[in-house]
Amino acid sequence: MSQLKSPKAGKAEVNNCTREFFLLRCFVLVTLFLSVLLLLLYLVNLNSRVYLLEEKLQKLQLLEENDVTNKNDIEGLEQELLRHRRSATISRNKRCRKCARKKYGCHLVTSASQNTIVAHNGIFEWTRDDPLSECHMATTPIGAPVRSIKILESGLYYIYAQVTYRATRTRVAPWNGQVLFEIRMTDDHPDLFEPTTTTLLRSFSHTRAMNTTPVPESGYLGGLQRLHAGQVIFVHESTPMRRYSMQPTENYFGAFLVQRLK
Repeated sequence: MSQLKSPKAGKAEVNNCTREFFLLRCFVLVTLFLSVLLLLLYLVNLNSRVYLLEEKLQKLQLLEENDVTNKNDIEGLEQELLRHRRSATISRNKRCRKCARKKYGCHLVTSASQNTIVAHNGIFEWTRDDPLSECHMATTPIGAPVRSIKILESGLYYIYAQVTYRATRTRVAPWNGQVLFEIRMTDDHPDLFEPTTTTLLRSFSHTRAMNTTPVPESGYLGGLQRLHAGQVIFVHESTPMRRYSMQPTENYFGAFLVQRLK
């Protein structure tokens, strides 16, 4: 009669099988990794060979076009081709640096010396003279006060604005939940009339002051918008507050180019 295996022997056999299975999995994973690595190296080598082949074809094309057979003439053509490539690379780098230096952004603030922040037609007024202001875009009208920013290049822009006002219970209660101010856009209309404008962003009043002491409240808007060259953006007052803060750190309006349109 065959002898039965002891529990310890059976457990050892199971452990051996588990170890062998684990080693097999490790071997398969390592093999796959090495295969992928070899494939990548092969593709890189193939790409370099294609580049060298293109260079040879260009040289042969030059030789055929100029009907060159002399060795000195061949070397001269190779030098000319090399100079042409270097010149093209330098020109491309200069264009890239020029594009990098070109800024399309504008940050406008209010000034404590201003008598009012809102014009008679409900458009907010800003200044470019304050140290906190920096603008590399056109503004309309030119000079102070500035009422709008003119888009110079079509692209995806981040536009933003913050307005701070002093509110009391008697003034805020009727306005709670109403539109406070908006960022609007018009297609290069100098007077910024209502019928020609489009609302891009909108802020609502949400202050709940419980006493008659003026309470500072800020409304902020910000977001990405697709704008085109020649369009004008500005901040418009929807609900007259009249008690605005004039501090440049509390009221500002701006836009900057995130991505150019192709």
